[in-house]
Amino acid sequence: MFNKLTRQLFFILMLAGIFFTACSKTTVEQTATLQITVKHIAGGVISGATVNLYKYELPPSHQILATQITGTNGIVTFNNLSPIAYGWDAEKGCQKGQYGTWLGPLNIGILNKGVILVIETGTLKLINNSSETYLVNGFQATNALNLLSNTTYFTNLNAGPYTIHGEPISTPGIGRDTLINIVCSDTATITYPY
Repeated sequence: MFNKLTRQLFFILMLAGIFFTACSKTTVEQTATLQITVKHIAGGVISGATVNLYKYELPPSHQILATQITGTNGIVTFNNLSPIAYGWDAEKGCQKGQYGTWLGPLNIGILNKGVILVIETGTLKLINNSSETYLVNGFQATNALNLLSNTTYFTNLNAGPYTIHGEPISTPGIGRDTLINIVCSDTATITYPY
């Protein structure tokens, strides 16, 4: 009887093992790798730059998924990524890179490569201490800025010279040009009225 009971128990355990083995699924997570090179706009790679990785979505959420620092070769590598679209930016001191993107899903099984260019930036500070609005232009590609009375406005610009024109809204055509030089990590200030 013990022998028969042992065989029956062995048979039941064997069937259970076959059943659980047949029903279990083995899932292999498929991930991707993204390598980003940070370069200066004038040439050469940038070591020691902070690279932030984002999930690419519209509108941009700018929620950082991962951050790495470039090595001496100017490269960071993000591993074990979902095969989706990503965006990234880079910064080292006053050198900033605009938002780079990988618009389609990352490819699995190959090294996905991206590049971001950085350039020196500084800050332009506009102060309007008057009681009227000033029209200011010369630092934006397309639009003039209506600088409201008693306000201060900041914007980051690429380093270099700019001619900024400001005039009171009440007297169009009567204004003044100011030549400024935006320097890396510095702030140039223009105060209205002159």
